[in-house]
Amino acid sequence: MGAFFIAQQNQPEINSSIKQDTRQENRTMFKKTLCTLLLALGSTTAIAAPAQVETVEKLLVVVQADQTINQVMTELKPQLQLQANQIVQHILERETLSHEQQTVADKLAAQMLKTAQDSMNWDKLKPRMVKMYSTIFSQEEIQAQLDFYSSPVGQSIMQKMPQVIRQSMEITMVDLKENMQNFMGKDMEALMAELMQLQQAKTENPSTPAR
Repeated sequence: MGAFFIAQQNQPEINSSIKQDTRQENRTMFKKTLCTLLLALGSTTAIAAPAQVETVEKLLVVVQADQTINQVMTELKPQLQLQANQIVQHILERETLSHEQQTVADKLAAQMLKTAQDSMNWDKLKPRMVKMYSTIFSQEEIQAQLDFYSSPVGQSIMQKMPQVIRQSMEITMVDLKENMQNFMGKDMEALMAELMQLQQAKTENPSTPAR
């Protein structure tokens, strides 16, 4: 009985001690969970860190972005000349151009080329390219590309890119030429006929001027 009485007297202290231990364990568990979440968040943030401007600029140098733009301009010049000739031929409704007419076509081609060069000027494009790469790719992804294109295999691929660009443009221009011929043919005739009908209707039914 004495032992039971003593145990009963000590029961509140025991319960209090148990509660304190439980609260301490809960705090410890909460701290561990919080630390785990913070570490995971920090790891995710590190992986998805935005690309640094300096790294992006190095990548653009390695992939020879400026030379690629120049190559595009070189490949574009004869294509623009062809387009200019076709435009003048269609306007004059002639299959061949005289010397004076060809001079006009050449001037048009030069103007088209200058417009393209102004639009694709590397000094203007570079800041936009850097911003685009920095927005789309993470630092890790930019570094991975930099490592790859700095390797022998990456450099070999880069040396073949002008050939890829040239053949891609040739394929594109073939389709464009066919589509332009179709447009300049039946499509243009239909469009001109529609415009003539609208003009004729306007002439026959002039609007009454407002008083």
